[in-house]
Amino acid sequence: MKKIFYCILFISVLISCKPDREFEEPSETAPIGGANNILPGTIRVNEFVTVGSVHGNELDSIGSTSDWLELYNTTNDTIFFANGEWTLTDSIGWFDKWVMPDTFISPKGFLVVWCDDLDTTITQLHASFKLSSGGEDIGLYYKESGAARVAVDEFTYTQQSAATSQARYPDGSTNWIISANPSLELPNLP
Repeated sequence: MKKIFYCILFISVLISCKPDREFEEPSETAPIGGANNILPGTIRVNEFVTVGSVHGNELDSIGSTSDWLELYNTTNDTIFFANGEWTLTDSIGWFDKWVMPDTFISPKGFLVVWCDDLDTTITQLHASFKLSSGGEDIGLYYKESGAARVAVDEFTYTQQSAATSQARYPDGSTNWIISANPSLELPNLP
């Protein structure tokens, strides 16, 4: 009789267990959900410069100090930007202003997008828009085939200063700082 009781108890515990991660609520640094669902916070716009920078390590492939933004992967998984599913914008509501090309971002890694209105991807990613130093929006979206668009990260920023960046500190957090030490593809500094 005890064996039957323990078997029933074990089965009821199994049934009441939480399902795969795809049903979990996203957290500040949410991982990829089950079945490769992308949740808000999976990728963060981690740092950006709107008026160029005086630091030589921030020159793009044509030697220009263009506006740029840096994406950060908060997860322990490589995330692929593929099949036109990922988009960036400087105007919330215009979700598909720039469709990201097929590329990837490593776990806890960085990916730079130059915001210089060039719309090229030969050796670097160059978006089809610039960032306004007077303030505007930045949005990163994901849309799986046939599914609703997910706002992975979006926010509005105010007027920016030359030779500074606005950055999340620490990387991937919800805390934004103004930094005199832009850190392209490196951990953010205060």
